[in-house]
Amino acid sequence: MASGNGFTAVYKVRNHDIDAYGHVNNAAYLRIIEDAMVDYLENLGIHLLELGKQGISVYMSEISLKYLKPAFLGDNLKTVTTFTEISKVKMEWFNEIYCENSDRVLTKVYGKAAFVNSAGRVIPIPQQVKAIFDHHRE
Repeated sequence: MASGNGFTAVYKVRNHDIDAYGHVNNAAYLRIIEDAMVDYLENLGIHLLELGKQGISVYMSEISLKYLKPAFLGDNLKTVTTFTEISKVKMEWFNEIYCENSDRVLTKVYGKAAFVNSAGRVIPIPQQVKAIFDHHRE
């Protein structure tokens, strides 16, 4: 669901998300963030499957996670995703992950993604995608 300056998704922590230390594993955060970003794109009307049929993929090119507090089995994680910059060839975004119903920030994430063609070369953001971003950033 869209909220204020970003898109909010909620994820319930499951057994497979937990590591040997009893908290959410670092790799699980990457999956949770990617799922939230895909949900956000779909909410905007940008469907990766449709782009794929055109020979276009979206690749994460850079990601940085800052862990502040742990999350545990059964927690509901609220992920707020905001696209911070849309240039000719890349999207940059920022996530904050909270425990639901709390202002306690668990993780902050900065990332970049690029659009690539079927040959794996970076291409300009497709015009239909750029138009959607421009419309929602007004």
